[in-house]
Amino acid sequence: MAAEENEGTTVIRFVDYGNTETVRNSDLKVIPISIRNYRPIAIECTADDPALLAMSLEDIQAMYSERELCVEVCNDTPPFCVKLHDGKN
Repeated sequence: MAAEENEGTTVIRFVDYGNTETVRNSDLKVIPISIRNYRPIAIECTADDPALLAMSLEDIQAMYSERELCVEVCNDTPPFCVKLHDGKN
């Protein structure tokens, strides 16, 4: 999660789906130290298919939502290049 503060509000960007939400600062909570000590589990990746890189998040979600996919990692250094397929190819 990344945050950007403005007058009395903060824009929160969720790294899982990339969506954002503007919330009042008074609604924000402090994350307990016991949770803050966990390493991030999001990993920077890029798609191996140039067509996917040109698509909007909404179009990608519509294409892959509710589908079981295999993720093939194409390299061994970040950012990782990944190939998505349904396992039938």
